[in-house]
Amino acid sequence: MDQIRAIERLNSYEQELQAIRSRFTRTHSAIRIGAGDSSRLHQVVIELRDLFQDLFGRNSYSELVVSTYNEGISNHLASPSLNSVERITNIVSAVVTRVKENPGVLKTAPPEVTQQTDPAAPVTQSNGPLAVPETVTLSWLYDHVPHSLWLSVLGLLAAAFALGATAAIKLPIVQQWLGVACKAGGAG
Repeated sequence: MDQIRAIERLNSYEQELQAIRSRFTRTHSAIRIGAGDSSRLHQVVIELRDLFQDLFGRNSYSELVVSTYNEGISNHLASPSLNSVERITNIVSAVVTRVKENPGVLKTAPPEVTQQTDPAAPVTQSNGPLAVPETVTLSWLYDHVPHSLWLSVLGLLAAAFALGATAAIKLPIVQQWLGVACKAGGAG
């Protein structure tokens, strides 16, 4: 996508976010998002995440928008907060400025083919799919869990086994099974 088209799209999202922000209502006990805006905001966040990935490839803006949205809905109403909408608007504004000032940051390669996800699923970090898989397999875990975590888990399992084996070898019944002589207590 070229610079002009990218700025146009980003400006339209910024205007839509400002409109959502303007429809928040204040009551004596809360500030609530306008009717129908919650689901549209969720969709805008998904679209922004994907647009940022299309524009820049792997980037921090996608993750920032998603985490800001998720923080905004972590309240007792599970409803987007005014602050989160303002912060997402500010992120979009910052991206517009960056693209205007440095059009070379735009990715020039053709977009990658991505797997379609369920738009009703909760939003997650930018380096993972939106929906949790129906079945978690070892293959899926291998592809999506960092290798350093795998090594940590294997190290903990090895340590637990070593400690268990060390403790078990001291039991008289285990010594008998292994044919190791038990020390008899001295009389006297």
